[in-house]
Amino acid sequence: MKQKRGIVVVKAPNRQILLSYFEPDQYIREGYMVVNAQPATVHQALHHTGIDPDGIEENRIVLFSRAEAKDKDAVPIFLQRALDEGVVGAWYSLEDGPIGEVVFSRGTDETALRKTMAEYPGLSDQRATMKIWGQWLGKGVLR
Repeated sequence: MKQKRGIVVVKAPNRQILLSYFEPDQYIREGYMVVNAQPATVHQALHHTGIDPDGIEENRIVLFSRAEAKDKDAVPIFLQRALDEGVVGAWYSLEDGPIGEVVFSRGTDETALRKTMAEYPGLSDQRATMKIWGQWLGKGVLR
């Protein structure tokens, strides 16, 4: 069975209201998909204005496992540099669960992305893990 997944970034005052946003979704209502909501700290948000309503573009989402204690200070330094260099267009730190950081990267060049992210704290000696997902986003969501 093929797994369907995606990420929806929503600002909501509480979990009940957040879940109400998905009530119209037939796939959620009928149990084909579930909402797995995690509170997050926003370091650089996806854009929600100035988006081309007629365009979509393929990008990459990178999910990093939660950092070990000895890497906690180095992770934000590394990801801020990736933001400053334009490799990352949006960055969220999840407050709970096995995924610690979610970054949205421009484009589809996974070889270059993997090369850039190879220095992520803990990745080289497998204290951290990285998953890369292809994702279609509205044109202009990542700038």
